[in-house]
Order: sequence, then structure tokens, then C-alpha cells
Amino acid sequence: YFNIGDMETSIDLFKQSEKMYSESVPTIETMKNMNNKEIIKTLVTHEFEQIRHIDSDVDGIRNMKITQDFYDNLQKLSEWISLKINDHNSWKEITILLTDDEGIRYFHSKFLKSDHTTDVISFRHEPIPGEDNKVTGDLVVNVERAYQEGSYRNDPDFEIAFYIAHGFDHLNGATDDTAEKRLSMHMREEKWLNSAKKIDILNNLFL
Repeated sequence: YFNIGDMETSIDLFKQSEKMYSESVPTIETMKNMNNKEIIKTLVTHEFEQIRHIDSDVDGIRNMKITQDFYDNLQKLSEWISLKINDHNSWKEITILLTDDEGIRYFHSKFLKSDHTTDVISFRHEPIPGEDNKVTGDLVVNVERAYQEGSYRNDPDFEIAFYIAHGFDHLNGATDDTAEKRLSMHMREEKWLNSAKKIDILNNLFL
């Protein structure tokens, strides 16, 4: 469904599969009957590492864990940032698609003719004649890059929030085709996020 562009179905199936996987844990009775108790030790260690975002990868990058709390916290932050858009009442809907390096490369290649990964892509859609006179938009956010880059900087929460703020800034009409414009955007976005920190909606995005 992702490959044919049906993002709604793709996301719904992803959430269903995540729920099925998270609930498919061994029963107590099954673990009691295990002859090799090392398996239980490995299972408990693995689950603890997943909860704490710990792994033994040689690259030192911790695997991220996407939970419902992550989605809820990100939605709360995104709704708050959306209010920073000029004349936000003229907007009908802004959809945020969370993806990885390969996923965002697809959109970058298909719509912007660049076969490279990136952090965030913004699509602004003007009102359709005959329908509500409202603007809609889409943000494609690279969660994989946000977590990796943010881990290097010891703040993955700020990293993904910055991508989302940058995407909203583009939807607002800002451009970064020059160094001066890019600096102006970054300063404005950092101001938004510093305000978000003060009201505690920029913390605990990645659990």
C-alpha cells in the first residue's frame, strides 16, 4: 500500500501489526516449562534493553522504540507548532507522515527529483475550486534520521521537533534557498522550540 501511494491504509496496517507484535509475548506457563532457562534471561534482558533504548550495535546508535505515547506527544507538539503559522485559521488540515531514510527518499525522488534522503519535506496544497476555501498540507518527517542525528547531539527530542518546526515554517511560506534565509528560519524555529520547552511539551517524545 505504501508503494502505490495509499498512505492511510499503509499507516493503519502498520499500527495494527505493531499492536499484534507488542502483544505476542510468551505466557508465564510457557516460560515455566522451558528447559533452557537462559532463554528467559535473554528475553528479559532484551525487553529491558528495548524499554531503555539500549542495544549492543557497534555503531553506538541506540534503536528507537515507537510507542503510542510517542505518537500522542508528537501530535500535541505539532498542534502547538501549527498555531505559529500565519493565519492558521485558513488551514483545513495538515497531515504528518513519519518515515525512515528509504521512505523519505521515495518522496524526495518522486516529487523533488532528488535521489537522496533528507530530514523533512513539506507539501502545501491550495484550495480546490468548489470545496472549502481552506489550505491543506503534508509533512514527511524522517524519524530515523532524527533519532540518529539527535542521539549524536544527546537530544533526539529536539531533533525531531526541529524537523517538524522546519516543515511548518516551509508551509508558512518561508524558504531557505540562501544562507541568510536559512539562518532566519532556524532562528525563528529555535525560538518556537525554546517556548515549547518552557511549557514542557518538548520532552519525552522518544521514551
